[in-house]
Amino acid sequence: MEKGKKGFEIAVPGEILAVIEEFLPGENVIEENGFLKSTRIGLIIKNFEKHELKVSPLKKRVIPKTNDIVYAQVSSISKDDITAFTKIYYVKDLGYLPHTFTGVLHVANVSPGYIKSIYEAVRPGDIIRARVVGITGPPFHLSIKERENGVVYAFCNYCLTPLSKGSTGGLYCPRCRVSIRRKVSSFYGRV
Repeated sequence: MEKGKKGFEIAVPGEILAVIEEFLPGENVIEENGFLKSTRIGLIIKNFEKHELKVSPLKKRVIPKTNDIVYAQVSSISKDDITAFTKIYYVKDLGYLPHTFTGVLHVANVSPGYIKSIYEAVRPGDIIRARVVGITGPPFHLSIKERENGVVYAFCNYCLTPLSKGSTGGLYCPRCRVSIRRKVSSFYGRV
């Protein structure tokens, strides 16, 4: 359960909301092995008089779909250095999501040219702007091939100072005075 903007609790499908001893399952809530679980994304409504728990579906779409532009933070890189795992937290034209969703960025979806390692484009901690290219999710498959997509905010690999965009379009650390390779978005520093 996560607090929404006005303090409401938001549930996602499969999330344990309570135990059967506390409440009876209401609309969009099921009982499974003594636990009450949500079947929809929505607001949790607790009726203490009837001891009932229900989930009121959200009217606004809160899950990314194909071709959406999303913002995500790179959380980790696979051991073979070809896939980055991200946490999608914002969808353009929808706003911030009530929960983060997992995104997967494969090295083939980074650049039209050949890239040997995902580390040449992104690093853990980077904020990226990407397009959702997968048909289903989660996890959502992402692409940063387009010029406007890529890293929009990053830190130095050595001293963790925020990186600046250089005159040639690359990134550099003003503290270490080193150039750092990333697949930089045309929106770098403006988001």
